[in-house]
Amino acid sequence: MLRRLFRGLGKRRRLRLRESVTKALALHLRGEARLDDPTLMDLTVKMQLRWRARELHPWDRDLSPARAARKLAEQTLSDTEAVLERMFEACPDVDAIELSVIEPNPDGNRRVMFGTVRRDEFAQWHPLSTDMRLRLVGLHYRLVDENLEPLPAERFSEEQGNTPIVSGFSGDPTKPH
Repeated sequence: MLRRLFRGLGKRRRLRLRESVTKALALHLRGEARLDDPTLMDLTVKMQLRWRARELHPWDRDLSPARAARKLAEQTLSDTEAVLERMFEACPDVDAIELSVIEPNPDGNRRVMFGTVRRDEFAQWHPLSTDMRLRLVGLHYRLVDENLEPLPAERFSEEQGNTPIVSGFSGDPTKPH
């Protein structure tokens, strides 16, 4: 019941946003002599997020390095999925979220995940695996032996234009998945 109410509020907010943009395009209201205002064809609101992945819980710090890395990868993937779900629900005007997840090491600044997720695609994909869902909606990251590895800046750059971005399962960065 509450969810339906919030969806209704979200639709009203989106309509108000669209009306505000349309009004801003209404040049004749500002003293223009012409009445042929520009016509709004498309409106997309994109949010940019960047956060540092959480470190393992203190209870898990005594795990072997291999198990700790696996646990950290699972935690980071599930945290990312949860953040996306909550952000799309909390911000109904946002159509896409561009995100970067930084390694948990406070001294480091390397990305372990990045991409742009569209609301409609995120709502569409609900496979059993969080890993598969995040890949299907456009996030890029490397899992090698179930460990999340930092992305090499030169290979995994968002500014590369049309070059395909690889995020293969195998650990070989030259093979696209």
